[in-house]
Amino acid sequence: MAAKTVPMIYATISMSALQHNIAVVRQLTASRIMAVVKADAYGHGIAACANTLAAAGCDALAVARIEEAQILRAALEENHASIPIVILSGIYSQAHLRICQSHRFIPVIHTRQAVEALQALPAKALSVWLKLDTGMHRLGLTEQQLSECWRWCRAQRWLAVVGVMSHLAQAEDHEDPKNQHQLTRLIKCQQAHSVVDTSLANSAAIMQNQRAHLQWVRPGIMLYGAHELNDPIPKVASDLKPVMTLHASVLHVVTVAKGESVGYQSRWTAKKNSRVATIACGYADGYPRHAVTGTPVLVNNTLCPLVGRVSMDTLAVDVTDVAVKSGDQAILWGHTLLPVHTVAKYAETISYQILTGVSPRVPRVIA
Repeated sequence: MAAKTVPMIYATISMSALQHNIAVVRQLTASRIMAVVKADAYGHGIAACANTLAAAGCDALAVARIEEAQILRAALEENHASIPIVILSGIYSQAHLRICQSHRFIPVIHTRQAVEALQALPAKALSVWLKLDTGMHRLGLTEQQLSECWRWCRAQRWLAVVGVMSHLAQAEDHEDPKNQHQLTRLIKCQQAHSVVDTSLANSAAIMQNQRAHLQWVRPGIMLYGAHELNDPIPKVASDLKPVMTLHASVLHVVTVAKGESVGYQSRWTAKKNSRVATIACGYADGYPRHAVTGTPVLVNNTLCPLVGRVSMDTLAVDVTDVAVKSGDQAILWGHTLLPVHTVAKYAETISYQILTGVSPRVPRVIA
């Protein structure tokens, strides 16, 4: 039998870490949980993650668009799992709403166009959330629009309104007064219309702002063991476990003499005789091209600095002080010594973009 080969690059996806992180959410809140699995579960693979979250007892799963909801439903049915599926932002037409009726998806109504499509819809069972713009000014109905829509919805026997939601613009900075302003506006709406269920808190608010938990929370990035919280970072963030660990092989190790350069545009020049490892991960795999020299890469349990430009298929790392050979494994992120938000900071981006940007050519290995 032929020996099993290890891919040059692969991402391990830890279901035990995902289970741990949803347990952390449960420790933080008594609210119902709408677990967000949009963008292929933030790049982790929607099928495995959604089934794990459903088995963990989440109250609903949320995606952004109709197409994601259809993929999610198929993945759940294959595992004989049943859980409400909420579509957060992708509803704009009567055709979208007809699909929701046929497949029992729960759309979020967030624009006048969506309200008009809803009001023109044939009477057939449908549940919806309504979204109020409390100050982010991205998606959401005005208070007057929501009031009119709420009254109309309540008069339709075939239509059920689950609740009213909104979204925080400054959740990472829990001391920003805008958070309280948005919360106050949502609670005012809840009281004015006797709304039973409301939802406002994303991952950052779940970890830092208990007042915003309300009846439903919507954890996303924290489920996958990452965050974008400002310093000082609360302890709960360090309790999260990374679900994705990105591994890549060392392809080659070369000695670079003092004064010689490495990579495109010769962006890095050796200040002394150095050993440089070429690693099988590049921007076509999802590693950020704009990561600067010095971005840490974990090689044989030692943090080593990236040197020079990231290429399409490879990157280079200074391993002068580490025993490294071809075939050794490097970790690009997803380790206690190297969380994804550290890489994101060096690349002047956010962990959301890095995780969702991992290329389809990178195999996901469920662990």
